[in-house]
Amino acid sequence: MKNIIHEQFRVDFPTNFPPSLIRFFNNQSDITFSDIIYLQGEINYTHIYLSNGRKETFAKSLKFFDNLLRNTHFVRVHRSFIINRLHFRGYDAELGKIMLTNNTKIFASRRKKMEFEQLLFNHVAFQIRENG
Repeated sequence: MKNIIHEQFRVDFPTNFPPSLIRFFNNQSDITFSDIIYLQGEINYTHIYLSNGRKETFAKSLKFFDNLLRNTHFVRVHRSFIINRLHFRGYDAELGKIMLTNNTKIFASRRKKMEFEQLLFNHVAFQIRENG
């Protein structure tokens, strides 16, 4: 798995720039939100795991990305993890274990577990109302 540490990070959203895209200017790569499976914080670094199997590492805290991705389809489920709801595959409520599309299993923290379960409940209730 490719591991690249990005020392410089700048996010720029011009008016014609899709809001679901992060542009990394230091290496001229673009990452769409839908390509991100999950983010893992490790002290002042954040590892971003992508659907193509790549792992990108940035010299920014998970809190930085949490603020950047607020009000999107990303959910903080642990002090060290943010998951993309588009890559959610299953949940074991007894263990608090979240399964993602790349077969990664992440445990929700005790404090975030109730929040995550409420989000799931709301989503399921919405789907039932929409589909009758």
